[in-house]
Amino acid sequence: DAALSSYLRLLRAALSTKDVSAVRRLLDPARVGARPRPRGTELGRVQRGLGPRDFLWAELCAILRLGGTFEPGSGRGRFIAPYVTGAWPTGLPMDTHVAVVRDGVPLVARPGGRATAWLGHELVRLAGAHELIPDGWTKVRTPGRTYGLVRSEDVRGPLDASAVFEKRAGRWGLVAFGAGAGLAASRSKPGIGLHP
Repeated sequence: DAALSSYLRLLRAALSTKDVSAVRRLLDPARVGARPRPRGTELGRVQRGLGPRDFLWAELCAILRLGGTFEPGSGRGRFIAPYVTGAWPTGLPMDTHVAVVRDGVPLVARPGGRATAWLGHELVRLAGAHELIPDGWTKVRTPGRTYGLVRSEDVRGPLDASAVFEKRAGRWGLVAFGAGAGLAASRSKPGIGLHP
């Protein structure tokens, strides 16, 4: 969809320069000028304006870098990013697994250690729930039952922040943003591959 590509290019540019007014203009047209959502929701914070150091700038940029999927049955009128949320396999627990979102991700026994395996675009099980894990790292178990750490930025699950965009009256806009925002769509279809 050329209109979506153009819209996302404008949104990325506004995010890269932290242009609050440009980001607000790129929200869903039906929501612009409307009362912001309740405090504490990410879309409400975007509507009210983000500070230059707000973590949501980086989070929305990271989401957009991963690409997305069109919601089945939406007639290509609803787009969910990142692709992990929209492509999560039906029946796979959302709270016990994550997807490795890049190729060549090292699995290590400790931060700075040698790679024991290399992961890429695959599903892994979360592990170490009762262990102290260093900040910025996530403990996982591979399908081959190898345990190790990966950088947290290299894995993502459907319960992490996501963004939902809709096309209304020929114009794209951000309609939802936050933890699990795209889950309604991911539950309504069969699982598909996890490549962006």
